[in-house]
Amino acid sequence: MCPTGDTYRRVNVTYAQLHRALRALGVSARYSSDHPPSYEYEHPETGWLVGLAAYPETDRVVDYHLAALRIVLDNFGIADRDTFATELQNAG
Repeated sequence: MCPTGDTYRRVNVTYAQLHRALRALGVSARYSSDHPPSYEYEHPETGWLVGLAAYPETDRVVDYHLAALRIVLDNFGIADRDTFATELQNAG
């Protein structure tokens, strides 16, 4: 739940699956234990860097995390929507 008590929408993909799919696309993840804990995702070939709040690997992914990563992957020419969806499916 978020601080206001609302519940975030979750998709049917875990954070572990997300991390595996991103690695398959050449994206590295670095965990930061700062407050709040987060993951910094980086694609060295294109230079993009995205930071997202860290959730347990068994949690289902928050929908806007998936949307943000999908947009960045597409905008930087790393993976279109279908390619990303395939990688997520293969990571499952």
